[in-house]
Amino acid sequence: MANFKELLNQTAESLKDTEEYKNLVEALDVVKADEESSRAFAEFQDAQVEIQQIQMTGQQPTEDQIKKWQEITNAAQLLEPIKKLSEAENAVNGLLQEANDALTDPLNSLYQ
Repeated sequence: MANFKELLNQTAESLKDTEEYKNLVEALDVVKADEESSRAFAEFQDAQVEIQQIQMTGQQPTEDQIKKWQEITNAAQLLEPIKKLSEAENAVNGLLQEANDALTDPLNSLYQ
């Protein structure tokens, strides 16, 4: 079992060497360096946390909360640095999905 965990740790470290990860780091740095993008991104993250906390309590967000979150999201997505960050996040998520698919393939094979 230790070997499996060791391989996972090595794989996690190797993620940092991928072009996708490097692009994500660069895109996030650009967002942080741009005052407007940084502010909009922080507002977006705060809204996400707020909605998630509401949902975790078993409640549903109000229409006003959803509308506010959508407005924040739409405003953020108009900014080019945030668009680039979103693209970079999607690329990294694609890599992670490939890794997940590879890891779960033996389990999926068991049930076929």
